[in-house]
Amino acid sequence: MAGPPPVISLQPPPALPPDVEIDSPGAPTPREYTGWVLLVILFAFSLSVALASSLLPGRTPTSADHQQRVSTLRSSFDWNASMQSIRPGAKNPSHSEALKSLADAVTPLKNATTEDANLWTAVTYELNGKISRREIPKAASAPYQEIYGNPKLTPDQAQKLSRRLDSKSFLDQLAMAHAAQKAGNPGPYNQLGDAAKGWWLIGGIFIGGLFMFGGIATGIALGSAQLAGKIRYRGHPQFPISALTADRLALRAAQLFLAFFIISLVPQLIGERRFSDVGVTFATGSATILAAIWLTRVPINGQKFSLSSLGFTTQNLGRNVGLGLLAFVIELPIALIVGTIGTKIFSFLPEPHHPASDALANASLPAIAAVLFSASVVAPFWEEMMFRGLLFPAISRITPNRSKRVITGAIVSSLLFASVHPQGIALWFALGTVGVASCILVQYSRSLVPSVVMHAAHNFTLLVVTLVMNR
Repeated sequence: MAGPPPVISLQPPPALPPDVEIDSPGAPTPREYTGWVLLVILFAFSLSVALASSLLPGRTPTSADHQQRVSTLRSSFDWNASMQSIRPGAKNPSHSEALKSLADAVTPLKNATTEDANLWTAVTYELNGKISRREIPKAASAPYQEIYGNPKLTPDQAQKLSRRLDSKSFLDQLAMAHAAQKAGNPGPYNQLGDAAKGWWLIGGIFIGGLFMFGGIATGIALGSAQLAGKIRYRGHPQFPISALTADRLALRAAQLFLAFFIISLVPQLIGERRFSDVGVTFATGSATILAAIWLTRVPINGQKFSLSSLGFTTQNLGRNVGLGLLAFVIELPIALIVGTIGTKIFSFLPEPHHPASDALANASLPAIAAVLFSASVVAPFWEEMMFRGLLFPAISRITPNRSKRVITGAIVSSLLFASVHPQGIALWFALGTVGVASCILVQYSRSLVPSVVMHAAHNFTLLVVTLVMNR
């Protein structure tokens, strides 16, 4: 028995299956526009919410935001400690640059919360070696006002002020060290930073750099193969389809989107505080998966869209899983580069933010498991089903220009995919690259399995990095 088709074929890519204009011989079947109308309404609402959160005055900073900034501060001291272990007493320019970047980032927020006022005060003093009392934000806590508002402290004053701070917080540890310095005791300051953690950080950055280089190099190689016509595409699992089938796919996508909205609202309607956040996350995620599966069993005017017809099959499972992981290696560096560019372009907008970062800040193991389940299992399943299994072929089919149908469907469905995420406009293009990569995978493999695997690996990796940075 012949094996599966090779990933890279030296033969020219075959033509995709021809479009089908009608469902049956004879007169064209009347179109059904209900799904498209519902999708326009749902996406208009979602887009309005996303634009409002991005374009209106900045949101209130959260504890997760502050925790991440403190983690950056701590990592800088860890890095500096590892460098000091090689060259004791030598200045580390990267430490100063990291502190300067952190100070610039927190400057607009220094009067927003006590936590960020304290952070700005401590980092500014660390950078300049001094700070005047009038520069200290009024939002800063009383101990910080006293520590940084006085040019010198007595040992007794330093000890009393230190007792008013949290010894487990790295930011407060830094403030205590500065207080001890002002009292003539440099010991606590010299103990800041963990050289071992610094080396782990350096190792992680090195591995990440190799990962980025490998992904970009592989992407360039595949891009060259694409330009040379050596990549063989098999088409979407739904192709060829009629315009009427595209209408029904749109209606199924609208139903799935509406089900997600309703399931997300149920805990709020019945009183979310009556349940644990972990329970709500697992319950709503499980309900979303079950609703998606149930909809595949419900026909639309006699036409069913089963999981297998959408691309959820076990055929060539190992090959498709491996293809998804390979695509992840290529896609992640590109998405990170595009995301960095996007945040620079839209730097005047609120800082990109995802609610998951709040949930991971000081989270328990069950809470971490719930977030990982939601982001790495639920989201890849229903989002790939909706945007690549339903919307991608539907939008492609109704595109007037036949030669650009697949490209148009990929771009439009990917931008819609990006718009439903809560990170904000600055990361839409990065999210769009994930969507386009998923569309390419579906076209290549005629399966949704590779795109689900790539999507899950992408979300899982970013969450684990966020979790490590917040610890």
